[in-house]
Amino acid sequence: MTANRTPDKLQSLWQSQPNEPLSFSAEEIRRAAGKFARRISRRNLREYAAGALAIAAFLYFLIHFEVFLLRLGSALIIAGVLVVLAQIYKKASAKTLPQGIDARSCIEFHRSELARQRDLLVSVWKWYLLPLLPGFAVFVTGQYRAVLAQPALHAKIGWFQLQLGLYLAACAVFCVVVVRLNRSAAKRLQAQIDELDALPRMPRPPDAEQD
Repeated sequence: MTANRTPDKLQSLWQSQPNEPLSFSAEEIRRAAGKFARRISRRNLREYAAGALAIAAFLYFLIHFEVFLLRLGSALIIAGVLVVLAQIYKKASAKTLPQGIDARSCIEFHRSELARQRDLLVSVWKWYLLPLLPGFAVFVTGQYRAVLAQPALHAKIGWFQLQLGLYLAACAVFCVVVVRLNRSAAKRLQAQIDELDALPRMPRPPDAEQD
């Protein structure tokens, strides 16, 4: 799960008015925030689609496999995927910039959205990977037990163990890559946050301060 970088026009727009009172249009910020929200929405849709495919596959295994550990692992994986999808919906859904707010409020809203997505990317191991690991561990154990239960396959147990080791190594590499990619994306979001923080602060309109 990663978030793409939004256009970096904000810094140059502010710096183009160094000696004049700032009258920055909220529309520029609104466009940047809208583009970011659309990218987050598309990313989440891809996650929902992948989750639906995973649920369908392991639901098939749950129904058709006879080995208890394989069925239990399938059920745990389905539960893990549902937890992940619920977290994406609850915590990672894109929010729409409210209408009718001033430029400063637009900046604050956009910054809060960048920070929220950044924090989710940094903690992806906890809410995205960890819920899936118990199910996969039980499922792989069930596969190994199923092979041991078939005497005809004992002669090939070494080959199966090699395959199992490669599979587990691939899973470990996948987890590491996911964490690193998401942390890299989080750094890019932090760079955008730093750019917003470096902008000159605009005073709130009197009406906004009274509210």
